Amino acid sequence: FPKEKTIGQVIVDLKIYNKENAVMIGDTIYDIKGAQQHNMPSIGVLYGFGKNQDIKDARPTFIAENVDELRNLLF
Repeated sequence: FPKEKTIGQVIVDLKIYNKENAVMIGDTIYDIKGAQQHNMPSIGVLYGFGKNQDIKDARPTFIAENVDELRNLLF
């Protein structure tokens, strides 16, 4: 997946040792699958670039249909 390498580099650069304390927020299947490749939680947002069903099929840890839902998941 195209994002796997980028996410891995961010994990190293930001010294994220405990991936359970981080989350990948994405609007495409590549964001979600990239997070999964690194055993990292993910939030699929249904108001971005990707198709809603594709995001759901990628099985993110959580799904946010709008910004308010995303905010509630994060805080």
